Amino acid sequence: MQLLEGVNKGWGHIQVLNYLEKLSDRTSEVEWVGWLRQFGDRLLANPTPNHELASRMLKLGETRCGTLGEVAAEIGRQLLAKKVTLPSPPMTVEAETLFYQGNEQFDAGNYQAASGCWDQALSLKPDLYEAWANRALALSNLGRYEEAVACYDRALEIQPEYDIAWSNRGVALKNLNRYEEALACYDRALEIQPHFYDPWLNRGTLLGALKRYDEAIASYEKAVAIEPLRYEAWFARGNMLMVMGRYNDAIGNWHQVLKLRPNLLRAWTQQAIALFHLGRYQEAIASCDEALKLQPDDREALFYRNKSLVKLSAEADRS
Repeated sequence: MQLLEGVNKGWGHIQVLNYLEKLSDRTSEVEWVGWLRQFGDRLLANPTPNHELASRMLKLGETRCGTLGEVAAEIGRQLLAKKVTLPSPPMTVEAETLFYQGNEQFDAGNYQAASGCWDQALSLKPDLYEAWANRALALSNLGRYEEAVACYDRALEIQPEYDIAWSNRGVALKNLNRYEEALACYDRALEIQPHFYDPWLNRGTLLGALKRYDEAIASYEKAVAIEPLRYEAWFARGNMLMVMGRYNDAIGNWHQVLKLRPNLLRAWTQQAIALFHLGRYQEAIASCDEALKLQPDDREALFYRNKSLVKLSAEADRS
């Protein structure tokens, strides 16, 4: 969204490439394109039009930034060509300005200020359901979950098919320990958009908290199938398999997580623990060593490294 905002403000070919280069240590072009295709599928499946986003994607394509721009432009063309089934009433210039100011404040982490901008936008246009949903997200980030749920309810009164609002409403309800209601929200979001990564991931986490482990694993597998280049569902699935004592299966997840995020300390330590429980002590030590390169005083890595050395020493004595 920051990239598209920059393009909308006039970024050209060089500025776009410089922006992508700054992020090259966090993600590759292949990952960018894979994510964008998934995001595009969600946008195209959503009955709500988004001509502003479509226009920005077309502008990104015009910067000639390679495959990423080509895919963005194609999605933009499809969004503009899509039949509108639920027309969005036009915004005044003032309401639109306040709406996007709220987005900018939110992206900067200024949640209170963002909420204030959306409040003003809603005073001008009370049926702006995106602003209700965004305000709810800001309130959630401020820990004001009851108010957030009320805002999501307003958004969903206006646009009952807003899958993102259903999904995020579930997160707020989960934070209020209203688990069954949260689960119903995730399920509703997935009825509207079955290929929506976030509710599958969040649903898995909630089911795990309810100790419905097999169902949690199934939800994580759905998330992985939708966006295999995002590590969160792989990570969560690995943790759940560890809880279930399925260490051998968990190791496959840690390999995948570390392929995507090689500097993720917790993945190295979790892999070491799984290897330790399988009696693969040399490999466990190697994983601990990788963790200790990232964090030399990590207690868990030091603990399991020492335990593995003791086990190896005991085996040597027996032989």
